[in-house]
Amino acid sequence: MNIQPPPCSFAGYVSEARKQLVQEWYDALPPDEHDELLDTVNYLASMPITAWRRPEFDKVDSPLCEIRCKAKKANRQIRVYGVFDREIRARFVMLLGNEAKKRSKDEVNQKLALKRLALLEEGKASTHEFVFEKGFARTN
Repeated sequence: MNIQPPPCSFAGYVSEARKQLVQEWYDALPPDEHDELLDTVNYLASMPITAWRRPEFDKVDSPLCEIRCKAKKANRQIRVYGVFDREIRARFVMLLGNEAKKRSKDEVNQKLALKRLALLEEGKASTHEFVFEKGFARTN
């Protein structure tokens, strides 16, 4: 019997003030950067999470991971830090989105993402179903 793993779903971080911070960041990206990230997420969503690899996905410091792509026009890296949900199988929770020209380790934003994770685990923050533009087909 060939059992297929479930496709990944995506959630966004909701702050204590009920702001959808990653969603707001994503929605405000310039069109070309928005499209690059959307293409990357669509690519990752098309395969089981066990097959996610560099350059589109990388583990940062456990449990933190990043989805990343390059915005060619602006010559900068787009990174979305997140974790796999411990309660919902194959669900990636996006904690923080960032774009910068640097390619080096992004310690400041990684620490902020981990703080957001701690707030989630304490029940002070929450998540929402992330809303992508056309081209993203939710399958669950």
